[in-house]
Amino acid sequence: MGDFSANFHRPESGIHTVEGNVAGARAASLTRKREAEQRNFEARKRQIQLDATKGRRSRIDDKFDNNSSLSSSERLFRDKTVGLVSAEEFKKAAQEAATL
Repeated sequence: MGDFSANFHRPESGIHTVEGNVAGARAASLTRKREAEQRNFEARKRQIQLDATKGRRSRIDDKFDNNSSLSSSERLFRDKTVGLVSAEEFKKAAQEAATL
């Protein structure tokens, strides 16, 4: 005869019992509901992944770049005068920016 527990396989959760019988209408409706929720979850998961990959194309600095409308000489001037600079350094940077 053999050992019953050796070949025992419990099926996935659903409307069928271990013996293979149908559990009932409520179990069937709950199974359909669970499957629908699983499909919705997977769809939302794919959408979130898709949105995340779209966002990676642009850098965060691009979103906060307020220097996009400046000329190259103005950008150079601002880069050289960041922080505490002396009056001489400021004048020198202004002259270099004016010559470009």
